Amino acid sequence: MIDIISVRLMNRYSLLPNSQKRKKLHTLMRLAEMLDKLFKFVVFIGMFLCIWWNINEINEGRVVYGVIDTAIEWAVYPIALYCEILAIKRGSSVGLVLFIITNLVILFHTPTYSLTNVWSVLFVIVSLKLEAFSKLPGYPKFSDDLEAKRVSDEQEYLARSKGEKLGKPKSAAAVQNDYYDMLLSGEIEYAKADTSKNSGEMDTLEVPDKIDLGDM
Repeated sequence: MIDIISVRLMNRYSLLPNSQKRKKLHTLMRLAEMLDKLFKFVVFIGMFLCIWWNINEINEGRVVYGVIDTAIEWAVYPIALYCEILAIKRGSSVGLVLFIITNLVILFHTPTYSLTNVWSVLFVIVSLKLEAFSKLPGYPKFSDDLEAKRVSDEQEYLARSKGEKLGKPKSAAAVQNDYYDMLLSGEIEYAKADTSKNSGEMDTLEVPDKIDLGDM
């Protein structure tokens, strides 16, 4: 069940740009953290609101029912919900089904405890969306392929311009030739190129005063 819903959400989220994926994932993670912190508070409110319900049962002579209801609301509900929440976070479809059943029992058996139902709906929605995001390619960074390629090209250029070895060892002359090829092809801007060992100076070509044509 979780897998079916996750696949549908994955198909929807896969169409988003990576920047939006990162933003939406960050928002969902913040919501998940907030819901985790609110769980104990919501359960405590439910337990507190059940007190008058149980006291009325005992005062009306239904002591056994009052004690049983108190045990259910103060022990069974919190433990069951907590275990089912852990199962849902691990991607368990059985845990999700039991979680839904528990919430239905709470809704009809103990209406004063139903604040947990509101919390549970939000928790399930956020959890399913996080599960879908976790299965998308590139999770959790979602880095752009073009950006990664640009960084790789820049690193390759820096390595080649510094004469570092890439793959098979190259001589300094071979690296320098590659560097000039990149300059002439426009891959490197001339203003940023280091064309001489001494900054600010250009290489000069020495021409002999006389050329002996006899050797030609």
